[in-house]
Amino acid sequence: MAEDKWRPRGATARAVEVDGQPPPNTHYVVTCSGVAYAFEDASWAAFGRDDDACTIVVWECLRSTELSRIAGVLWCMDGDLWVRNLSATHELIVHGDALPVQLPPRTGPRGAACSVGHGGTVGAPSTGAWGIHVSRVSTDDDSHETAATLGTLTLMRPPPALLQTAVAMCEPLLRRGSRPATYSEIGQLTESKPRTARDRVDRLLAYYCDQGIDRLWRGMDREESNYAPLARLLVYRSIVTSTDLALLKPTRASSEIFDAERG
Repeated sequence: MAEDKWRPRGATARAVEVDGQPPPNTHYVVTCSGVAYAFEDASWAAFGRDDDACTIVVWECLRSTELSRIAGVLWCMDGDLWVRNLSATHELIVHGDALPVQLPPRTGPRGAACSVGHGGTVGAPSTGAWGIHVSRVSTDDDSHETAATLGTLTLMRPPPALLQTAVAMCEPLLRRGSRPATYSEIGQLTESKPRTARDRVDRLLAYYCDQGIDRLWRGMDREESNYAPLARLLVYRSIVTSTDLALLKPTRASSEIFDAERG
């Protein structure tokens, strides 16, 4: 199938269509156009309007031209469900655990990607009223780990020496962009060199890994920065908020980042 071209690294089997109870070892059930699909670890599926090229067919858009033939790909890795935008013509909007994330149209060999979270929807409003609905299947094997690392974990505020760096890292997300700031942008917002910004981000990562959230980095998309999951979590959990933006140096960076994300 044409979708084989887009198989994510580490994925070994396609998601399977289910009618009723999902099979053992299912981590997520994904529903689109009234059809359900079970995702185990290392399983994947492309989605779009082409019923010959996609495992998950958006039947509402079968005769439409707005949605791409192969619009995106979903895959499960280390207990997390990820989505990548494969379309060169339209966005994908991911409503996960909290703030929505916009994945812009693909401009290179691979598109932008993010984690869906434990449940939510994936869609493309500019292409029509359709959606892919994601729900996590709780199991005895992973319920304890999930609760310990994500569900009931209480995150501390960044230490004072790293608070400004954390706010700068999250700045685009706080303005509803789709990605965290780069090292260069963090440097601009904190009046520091990119190398200094990188060192501080590394210290911030170490600080939160000591709190037990290093699981977020397993199976992460290599196109994202290594601190992207942390930045999203800090924003989603309201550990860093828009009120904290007052800590940053006034700069054109924030408006430029936001405008670039909006296209």
